Amino acid sequence: MSPARFLIGFAQRIRRPGAAISIKHMLTLSFGLLIATLAGLGGLALVRMQQIDASAQNISEAHLQGVADSLRLAELATRRHSLDYLMAMSEKDKVAEVATQIDAIDKEIKQLSTDYEAKLTDEEKLKVFKDAEQALRHYSTLRQGVQAFVMVGGSAAAIDLITSEGARRFDDARTLLLQLSALNVQAAKEEASLSNETYLKTRRQMLILIAGLVLGASLLGFRVIRSITRPLQAVVDLATNVAQGDLRPNMQAVQSSGTEIGRMNMALAAMTERLREMVESVRSGVDT
Repeated sequence: MSPARFLIGFAQRIRRPGAAISIKHMLTLSFGLLIATLAGLGGLALVRMQQIDASAQNISEAHLQGVADSLRLAELATRRHSLDYLMAMSEKDKVAEVATQIDAIDKEIKQLSTDYEAKLTDEEKLKVFKDAEQALRHYSTLRQGVQAFVMVGGSAAAIDLITSEGARRFDDARTLLLQLSALNVQAAKEEASLSNETYLKTRRQMLILIAGLVLGASLLGFRVIRSITRPLQAVVDLATNVAQGDLRPNMQAVQSSGTEIGRMNMALAAMTERLREMVESVRSGVDT
């Protein structure tokens, strides 16, 4: 029998007033509910695991990497600021060497900024990054002035430019980069909190499903046990009565005739009834 035909027949049997459910149907239903519940638990766990994995990947690849990149930019900006100080205090013949180091850092900052911007999707972080990038460019324009002062012997003026205007512009850029890092940390915390909430929600749902499965299995198990033990007890009572010579009809057999054992009990009751009729017929023949 196909599953569809079985379900249709089972539904018709349930709708029928006073209809009893056979042991085969109850066992099949129990097994089907068990499989369906286990499949539901597995599907739920799989979906939730995928959500948690996606959150963990987002934390690792987006937020934590964003923290590392923004801190790296702040570090490079600090090194650039230190080299500007070094240039302001250098002799003329050392300026070219320091300038080469500054160019290398500027190149690394530009490459890292380009890569980082390509990964940004959050509008707030993108705005802060753009402001930080603009602040870095604004700070880097001081290099020409510092280098020009040093080349004409104005080291004092170069140092004053770096310690006043340069320090202010550098602090602006560094503050924005640290703010960007803080935004990434906050986003990572929120994503981690969401993952934890998803895990707790999944655990609650699975506990509810497991509790439902245990309750349903207990009820069906009780029903199956009763459908077996009561008709069996009726069979035992009928056999005991017959052994004692009592051939009266067994009403319990009629009441429990819905299951396989109940139908067997009915057959035994019918056989007993025919045996009683035969005995009465023999007695009537003897009397006459």
